[in-house]
Amino acid sequence: MDNDLGQILDALPGLVWTAHPDGGVEFLNARWLEYTGLTRDNVSTLGWRSAIHADDLGELLTAWKSICTSGKPGEMEARLRRHDSQYRWFLFRASPILNTSGEVARWFGINTDIQDRRAAEEAQFATEERFRMTVEELRQSERQLRTMIDSIPGYVWRTTPDGTVDFLNQGWCDYTGISMAEALRTGWQRTVHPDDYAGVMAYWRTPLETGTPGEYECRHRRYDGTYRWFVGRAIPLRDQDGNIVKWFGLNTDIEDRKRAELLLEGKNRLFEMLAGHFPLDRILVELCKLVESTMPGAFCTAMLVEPGCASFQGAVAASLSPTFIASVESTPLTPEFGPCAIAACRKQQVVIPDLPSESRWKDESWYQLALRDGLKACWSTPVMSTSGQVLAVFAVYYQDSKVPNSLEQDFIKQFA
Repeated sequence: MDNDLGQILDALPGLVWTAHPDGGVEFLNARWLEYTGLTRDNVSTLGWRSAIHADDLGELLTAWKSICTSGKPGEMEARLRRHDSQYRWFLFRASPILNTSGEVARWFGINTDIQDRRAAEEAQFATEERFRMTVEELRQSERQLRTMIDSIPGYVWRTTPDGTVDFLNQGWCDYTGISMAEALRTGWQRTVHPDDYAGVMAYWRTPLETGTPGEYECRHRRYDGTYRWFVGRAIPLRDQDGNIVKWFGLNTDIEDRKRAELLLEGKNRLFEMLAGHFPLDRILVELCKLVESTMPGAFCTAMLVEPGCASFQGAVAASLSPTFIASVESTPLTPEFGPCAIAACRKQQVVIPDLPSESRWKDESWYQLALRDGLKACWSTPVMSTSGQVLAVFAVYYQDSKVPNSLEQDFIKQFA
């Protein structure tokens, strides 16, 4: 391990390590040693194992051997002992650097505290994966250091003392679809969600004025136009006189944690409304709001079904136009009158990925209003009683042509 690289890894505010091509641990940074309470003198090639929970060590070593054999990036989970003898769950991420022959020359890894996420998973919610990492001043050639930084599994950035962005790693550029040349200075700001922009700019002034590390949350736009929640962490690099010469930061995706929080808050709110005997239409509107906050870009409606009735007996929505809801509510409950009617009659989910390409409902008012409102996809799911009777139809609309993925199907099942 060369001295410059060791200094850079020691400056990172995360548990970072390197390993030889065969998997033997080469270097553990200062944060790793501080966290575990171990020292460089008592950590040999195998000494790091003493910090791993005995019940997790075997599985961790097996997974690590498999990753080394594959030569590809990989992940493992295990409990790591803190300096106070407390064990916490960590995600071990490893990524290789290849030589000119395409062989692994060195492994780079980072340990991220996922104790909270593991606890949330026990309650069937995915939460935050935490890892803390920043980069110190570039001390080697730009090409060599850029290769190492691009191998770090995170979105790394750097600014001048006044907060002007002058570097972003390749992972950030790949995620946003924006080149570094476009993103430098203030170009990166266009990836921030409009609703979060003012808050981010206001918060960022505080670390710049006080010189203290900062942390904030906001949504960033992916290359495909989708916004996801990130936590941004920044730490200053100072010279020998204590003056800030650079700021280094890391953005970590927390979309799963945010969705889990929204689901938990929404479910608790619904339970409180049920316990408080709120009117059914108000509860269903609240459910529609929860769907739309959890599934970005979705428009939701719930339509009630009464046995023996020829049409839906009530419909509610949070964001869809009243005229559209009225037209759907009056739809006859026969298969030829639309996806929601089909779902109710056949007692199965109906997915229409592209409404404009359909011609069978072109004369129906709900179809014409859907096109007017820019709705392109419709996913209709029947809500069944324990006796197999259809109680309602739960429909999700999008203004893009699409089919539900596995995560969205899981959300729909929970909501239904």
